[in-house]
Amino acid sequence: MRHRMVAFVGKQDPHRHDGTPGPILTAAARFPLPVTDALLLFAEGASDRADGRDEANSAGTQELRAQEVQAGLDALWPGVRVALADLRVDPSDARAVLRAVRAHPAAQAARADSAGVQTHLLVAGGTPAMHKMLSALHVTGFLGDTRGWYAPDRGGTLREEVPLVAEAALLASLRTAMQVGEFRAAGLLLPELGHPQSEVAGALLDILALEQQGDTHGALTRLQRWSAPSQLSEWRREAVHALVLHGKPGGGLMHLWNATQVRSPRASLLAYATLLEEALRALCEVRGVRPVRDASTESMVNALLHAREEVPDALNATGGTPRRLYRLRNDAMHHAATVEPTELPIIQAAATDLLCAFPAPAGTQAFLTHPHHNPFAPQRHAELARVVSDWLNS
Repeated sequence: MRHRMVAFVGKQDPHRHDGTPGPILTAAARFPLPVTDALLLFAEGASDRADGRDEANSAGTQELRAQEVQAGLDALWPGVRVALADLRVDPSDARAVLRAVRAHPAAQAARADSAGVQTHLLVAGGTPAMHKMLSALHVTGFLGDTRGWYAPDRGGTLREEVPLVAEAALLASLRTAMQVGEFRAAGLLLPELGHPQSEVAGALLDILALEQQGDTHGALTRLQRWSAPSQLSEWRREAVHALVLHGKPGGGLMHLWNATQVRSPRASLLAYATLLEEALRALCEVRGVRPVRDASTESMVNALLHAREEVPDALNATGGTPRRLYRLRNDAMHHAATVEPTELPIIQAAATDLLCAFPAPAGTQAFLTHPHHNPFAPQRHAELARVVSDWLNS
């Protein structure tokens, strides 16, 4: 892969008044990758004209500076190919600078030659408007695969960052993905964010995704090793307790209840049917009743009643709402029947009633009777997303 550097030549390039290297050469000396191409932008004519100076002479001086920077880069990376772009534009107007860069033949050539090239935007010299323009190039990917490198004005360490506008957009997307339970998608945004705590946040998203997929053992193992930031220490305590209860009789029903609390009526209905099946299997196990292998929900209910065991109405698949919803599930699966949006609150209420009516041991019962408060409940995704966003934004 080739590496192309793009930078603005400022008034302090190639050397400052004290003779020390200017922003570009200082930052370039710290750049960690071998550069094969460079695009140097310069735009001072309009501002000098505003100062009452001769624009042509100023632009000529600026081009000479750019050529001297070119010689400095060639000393760092022998044979580097350098293109110069003279932008006849007011360097204090970020939009005008951006339009000028996009239209310049040198930038167009770099854009056309972006296959197999990684572009590195060096934010060192130049005006604040020029820095904004580089950020815009970063966000839009105008020059292809792009990374941004930022250097303090007086040198210091060169660091890779995303532009502030891109960071804000990524954080907003991360928060939105978490709010709707798209934890894997949220995790894909973290490498782009480049935050120092990305690894810690990524571990949290992995835990949430594992629980969502039903791998409660894997989620618990990861959670016990996870070093939570102070903002999430209470949530971690709750989550460990919840995942431990998932392994108790009836505790795993909470995971299935979470799956019913989604916006899709069909997905919620299918999750409810699975919840009803698993609740009846668990009830048979707790009561010592052994139904035939692969027994239907009605068969399990009949087996319990035959053994003179009480079956709560919320679990009784032979009548009422559970029977109607389970038949609706069969129609949706086998006959492509539509599940109307009006069914969603009925399904979700039936799932909550089932959980609260399940005769679990006392410790688990207290957990099941408050399903909306469990740490993995979709109703808490927005709260969790806000805390994570505030933490990463602090």
